[in-house]
Amino acid sequence: MVKVKVKYKEASKTNEHKINFSKVLGTFSFLISLGIFAVMFLPIGLQYVAPYLKDIFYKPVEPSITEIEYYDPGASYFENIVVNSPLAEQSEQNSKIVVNTTYTSPLTITIDAVGISNIKITSNVDSSDKNRYETALKQGVAHFKYTPLPGDGGNSFIYGHSTTDNVFNKYPNLPETIFTRLKDIDIGDTVQVVRDGKTLEYKTIMVKITSPEDLTMLSGIEGKEIVTLMTCWPLGVGTHRLIIIAERLEL
Repeated sequence: MVKVKVKYKEASKTNEHKINFSKVLGTFSFLISLGIFAVMFLPIGLQYVAPYLKDIFYKPVEPSITEIEYYDPGASYFENIVVNSPLAEQSEQNSKIVVNTTYTSPLTITIDAVGISNIKITSNVDSSDKNRYETALKQGVAHFKYTPLPGDGGNSFIYGHSTTDNVFNKYPNLPETIFTRLKDIDIGDTVQVVRDGKTLEYKTIMVKITSPEDLTMLSGIEGKEIVTLMTCWPLGVGTHRLIIIAERLEL
């Protein structure tokens, strides 16, 4: 048996981590170019994309009933109106006045001069039931049951909440307290009520502040069809009432 010696040449060690400066420079140049492109064109692109992203990700938060501060006159106040007002007597004496207590279709009210636009009026609200009138007022304003509907002659009584200035400034278009805007109404301003697709126009003829015990606002004006709008005064406090009376035009 012949033994053969084999010599192995040790491979020279080389630096396996050589930096390829050309590749690094190319990558750095690409990132700078990408950054310049983003700065120049990304804001423009976002203008087009943002509305779609908002619809997908943004969910508006409406204030809850517990966040709104306003004076609640209470069911006893409305019961007093029913018991002590001349509503039934008026409707019996004047055959031109119709009191339709079964009508349930919604109406809308618009007073352009003070920024009230297409606010829902819940018709024939039983205002001796607090749950019912509070439910109606969350959606807008309420038509007082046992008074004529707008368009049916006599005096249509419509009421809504008001709130303090600090809350109103935060939520200026909240239907629940939209009658806060009545503080800016003036004689001659137009009140529009839409009923069954027909627009009824009224002209403001009286603005007054009265006590809660004053029920003359329900007496109506002989020979005229009017709407009476009511909210609490001072705003959100309610020691008095702000009353707006508007007369029907083009009967």
